[in-house]
Amino acid sequence: MGEIYINKDVETRIIKSIDHIEPDRVPIWEALESPILYNHFAPNEKNFLKAASISCEALGIDMTYGCMFPPSPDEEYDTPNVHVSCQTHWSKHPQFSSVNDIINYKPRIVKRTQEFVDRYMESFYQLKEAYAPHTMYVSQGAGFDFLGIAHGTGIGWDVFTTLLYEAPHLLEKIWDERVDYAVMRNSIYAEYQLGPVMQFCEDLAYKGGLLISPEHIRKYFIPRLKRTIQPLKDAGIKLIFHCDGNLMDVLEDLIETGIDGLNPIDPSAGMDIGFIKQKYGHKLILVGNVDGSRILPFGTPEEVREEVASCISKASYGGGHLIQCSCGELMPDVPLENALAYFDAVREFGKYPIKL
Repeated sequence: MGEIYINKDVETRIIKSIDHIEPDRVPIWEALESPILYNHFAPNEKNFLKAASISCEALGIDMTYGCMFPPSPDEEYDTPNVHVSCQTHWSKHPQFSSVNDIINYKPRIVKRTQEFVDRYMESFYQLKEAYAPHTMYVSQGAGFDFLGIAHGTGIGWDVFTTLLYEAPHLLEKIWDERVDYAVMRNSIYAEYQLGPVMQFCEDLAYKGGLLISPEHIRKYFIPRLKRTIQPLKDAGIKLIFHCDGNLMDVLEDLIETGIDGLNPIDPSAGMDIGFIKQKYGHKLILVGNVDGSRILPFGTPEEVREEVASCISKASYGGGHLIQCSCGELMPDVPLENALAYFDAVREFGKYPIKL
């Protein structure tokens, strides 16, 4: 694979910030999920990826883990394997249809092949090239979907929680297979130094707190998180942990695994970025936390500007902060004028030195 050039100002801005050094302005790390913006900046572009790239450049987005084009809200259809309703997919052939399937399941032995490496690299470079040179593409595929097995495999939450308490070893063999696969992917990312950061996505929490007990997370998730990210840590690649909801009950545990950053730090879930900056700012890169639940979709452009200014004043001093919508991506319900106000405000208030 040939080298893909990234604008030097963009690269320097990102590297300084993740090293807790103040760059020229706060970097924008954003994933767009906004047909409104695509139509505004690339109205005649039929290729979605090209339209997304044009939009990222126009908005000054420094880094992304990939933009999305959401389906129509009333879109519903069947394929041979899934039923699709908007962004929800139901498998017609789940991995497990009964507890006996789980009991009898023999995990696969994960082996790295050159074919897998080639496919992984081709997919990564296709996206990196699409957003270059104005926006750096990084992967968010570092995780192993710890709680995703409750719905992604067909187990369901009732069976999952029963097994968690009564037969956790049945879940552990599935988790360990997934960890082996994630370690293989992360080893490739690390070996080829595909980016200065990588993102680990997990759903551990909702706005009111954790989805399962802190004790279960500490016992079953934390050791596996540490093993999963070790190849990245060994290669000096920063690991950003992405999880919606309120993580405060296990934040110390997550930091002890060696994660380098946290995303998206949702204020509507009680995640106070000012408090986290004061207590953990020397340890954590903070990615977030412009309110995407209330202010961006329902506020006025002036309220959006105030929200951005407040977020920057709380978190950006000293570097170590990349700004982003607290939903993890800019959602399709954000009006055009609010989206434009958001990015304009970052350029206005995000210049260093930051006014506290």
